[in-house]
Order: sequence, then structure tokens, then C-alpha cells
Amino acid sequence: MGGVVISLAMAFVLAGCGVVRSAPVPLSIDESVTRFGESCILMHVVVDVTADPVDGRIVLNDGTKVVDMKWPKGFTAWRSGMQTQVANASGIVVLTTGARYYICPSEYLNGWVAGAVKPCPDCKLGFQLD
Repeated sequence: MGGVVISLAMAFVLAGCGVVRSAPVPLSIDESVTRFGESCILMHVVVDVTADPVDGRIVLNDGTKVVDMKWPKGFTAWRSGMQTQVANASGIVVLTTGARYYICPSEYLNGWVAGAVKPCPDCKLGFQLD
């Protein structure tokens, strides 16, 4: 019995004492874009981010419509409890559903590719020029 308790305790420690990552979530990736967080191009969009309750896919809503967004090469997404998280190529979480974010593009010729993402709970929803 003591071995089981120790094993469970170690599992929580290794998981960072938080919610454990579970199933991967499909994420639209643009394989030609590898940069993130370096710069943005002329505009941004503020969106409320939710997770599709069926498969966890990221849903970005600017207040009038769902925004189509791709992510740079190497980004991944997974379920974390009731939310979905997106991590950059280094594994750092850059977005968690259930919040409002400011997102600007690193590329937009073949559709928007996220160039920078930051929480922005008090920002006005929608597209805006910088």
C-alpha cells in the first residue's frame, strides 16, 4: 500500500502539482512559418478563446465571427482539464482557453499565422490597426 501512495505522490510532483496534460488537440499549423514573438505586422485582433466541448479545438471569437488562425511550425495543443492549452516550439504555454487574448500576425498572405499572443482581459474585441 505504501508503494502505491509513494507512486501517486511522485506522479503529482512530476506533473508539476497541477493539471496533467491529456489528449492532444488538432492545431492548424503553417509549416513555412517558424518565428514567434519577434514582431507583428501592422494589425492585431482581440479574441475570446474557448475550447470546442467535443474535441477541444481552439475557437477564436472576435465578437462578430470565429477567426481562422494558423500557428507556427512546432506548436502543439492538448487538453488540460476542461481547457485546451497551446505551447510554442519550446514547450512554453502561450495560450489557455477561457480567456481574452491580443494576437498579431507574423504572416497573413495565406491566412493569419500567430506572431505574438498575450493575455488582454480588458481589451476591446475585434480587428485593429497598430
